[in-house]
Amino acid sequence: MREEHGEGPRRHAAELPEGVVLRIHPAIAERATGVVRPGFTVDARGTESTLEPGRRVLTDSDGRKIDSDVL
Repeated sequence: MREEHGEGPRRHAAELPEGVVLRIHPAIAERATGVVRPGFTVDARGTESTLEPGRRVLTDSDGRKIDSDVL
C-alpha cells in the first residue's frame, strides 16, 4: 500500500504475518543508498493476490533495480 504523512515523501508499506511491517522509503541526499539492489520473494499462493507468478526485475523512480519473485 502507498503511504504518505503530511508533506513527507510517498513510501510503500505492507503488513506481513504476525504484525511485521515492511516499509520502503525513497532515498534522499542525506541517506543515499548507493548500489543496493533489494530482492523480495512473495508467496501469493492461496491468496486473492492479482500478482502473476514469476520473476521480475522492477525499476524504481530513481532508476534502481528491484528483484521480485512471486510464487
